Amino acid sequence: MKPGSDREAALARLLAHAAQHSRYYQDQDWASRLRSGKNLDFSELPITRKTAVKSDAPAFYSDYVPPSEGAVFDKFTSGSTGEPIKIKKTRVHFAINAEENARLRHGWGAGPQTGLIKTCSPSKDNPSGKVRRDRHSNSWTLYSKEPRPAIDLLCRTRCSQISLYPSQAVSILELEPQLDFLRLILTIGEIVPPELPELLAKFPNCSHYDVWKHRERHHCGHVPPMRELSYCRQAFDC
Repeated sequence: MKPGSDREAALARLLAHAAQHSRYYQDQDWASRLRSGKNLDFSELPITRKTAVKSDAPAFYSDYVPPSEGAVFDKFTSGSTGEPIKIKKTRVHFAINAEENARLRHGWGAGPQTGLIKTCSPSKDNPSGKVRRDRHSNSWTLYSKEPRPAIDLLCRTRCSQISLYPSQAVSILELEPQLDFLRLILTIGEIVPPELPELLAKFPNCSHYDVWKHRERHHCGHVPPMRELSYCRQAFDC
């Protein structure tokens, strides 16, 4: 693999880091070849199955993190594809995430958000309809997939941002609630149905971002190019 752009160079450094420091990849043929200085075509990389990550997530942890990345923290994935998986993130990675979120909000013209509601599936410990508020911000977690509880919580808290499945967003918008304060709908975990953009047309002040596919849709307008692999460029200089 011969880097021909910033993105390709970042990807090359990411692969080099994985080949050198990931217990899962170190013994694979492509990693051995890469460490020996041989060129590698992207098509030669094997596909890593999700089951492999779920069964032994620590095997994918890096055994070396540059000191420039700051402290390393344990985090968990959302669990949208099953059980949450324990992952590692650095302080610099968190800072990049915050910077990217601010860039997107500016690009959408949404401005600072007044609050966030995140919807989750009910569970044994969190029955349907339960609401939990973050102690340090106007952020709420709603354990329900039904539209009415989400609408009621939005109206009560006046949160300008909500995170939910696309099918939930459709169910909510089909009821045509009075949500003039809603500025941003984040969807994740499903393919966005064609009905959602059509329904969003009735809410001209609200933008939509599909986190799952990393696509900016509908009323987002022009947004500067994503800093894809920005973490790799900064963190994986081998």
